[in-house]
Amino acid sequence: MTVIAVIVIGAYAIKVLPSSFSKSVNEPQPNIVRADADDEIRGSGNAPHTIIEFGDLECPTCATLDPQLAALVKQSPAVRLVWKDCPSSSHPNAEAAAEAAHCAGDQGKYWEYHDLLIQNQDQLGPDLYPMLAATLKLNATAFASCLANGVHADEVSASINECAGAGVTELPSFFVNGKMFSGTDANIIHELTAELSK
Repeated sequence: MTVIAVIVIGAYAIKVLPSSFSKSVNEPQPNIVRADADDEIRGSGNAPHTIIEFGDLECPTCATLDPQLAALVKQSPAVRLVWKDCPSSSHPNAEAAAEAAHCAGDQGKYWEYHDLLIQNQDQLGPDLYPMLAATLKLNATAFASCLANGVHADEVSASINECAGAGVTELPSFFVNGKMFSGTDANIIHELTAELSK
């Protein structure tokens, strides 16, 4: 695999569950994390290497890493990024934002909407979601109905349970080759690419 330049980020994370998380890499978890058919994928679905990210659309570190991960996938067609929702209870808008992103995904605009949410984290809330839908020229009626009826509520809830079952204690957390990596590590992009090259 082509070596990708290391991108250094500041260490800032959100505690999801009470636990110490001093190492960037843990042993493989009892509940093996896999990409599911309904997960959102950035990059080619057939890419041989996968990064699975448990993230929160209101998480500052997730926002910092988002464009860097997008660039990594763009530069490396052999890598795909799988996003799994893990909205923290400390973020009151994160769960609804996750549902809104999936409603946009129903119209083929998941990642575009996801990126707009990340870029507008400080404005998350019910007023923002239809505005972003309009920006992407989504069908406003279908989008509003999807969000109002909680079409993706169970999907997001299942992802939260998967996050807890995988042993995630900080956001974002990544899984590559069955190993967990914490987004708190300033060298996280380097660590992920090193693991992908194995």
